[in-house]
Amino acid sequence: MRLILKRVICVIILCVAYQRIACAQAYRQLTADDFEGAPRSHSGVIAYTNCTIDFRYQASRKNGYYQLNFNIRLMINRDRSWMDKERINSSAMLDEILKHEQGHYIIAYLEQQELLREDTGHMTNRVQQNSWDVYFRRKLEYMPRGAEG
Repeated sequence: MRLILKRVICVIILCVAYQRIACAQAYRQLTADDFEGAPRSHSGVIAYTNCTIDFRYQASRKNGYYQLNFNIRLMINRDRSWMDKERINSSAMLDEILKHEQGHYIIAYLEQQELLREDTGHMTNRVQQNSWDVYFRRKLEYMPRGAEG
């Protein structure tokens, strides 16, 4: 979690300091085919969703400024995501499990969107900048002790 927070802060700093263009793929529904990993024996756990947010950027100089082109990808890691299909005994149960696992995917998708939404206009949009300042303050308030550094 600490590494993810450091990466997010680096991306935001880069976005504030330079012009940027960002792209990402669209939101999607998960299916049973997204769960290719081998089921693990956890009491009561029938499925597990593993997602990664990958971001890359390329800097290019244009008119005396650097332009950053971001590619922020959300990937479901099918080989690490699993579902114990032997314990699923109806299509209704499968639907409920997929609905629950979709929630995990939504959380990752929302985090991806947070990375895309950093539109402070290089701090000239004071309302948006204030929104980010409040967001950072709240996130840091709820960090576990010892995880700040």
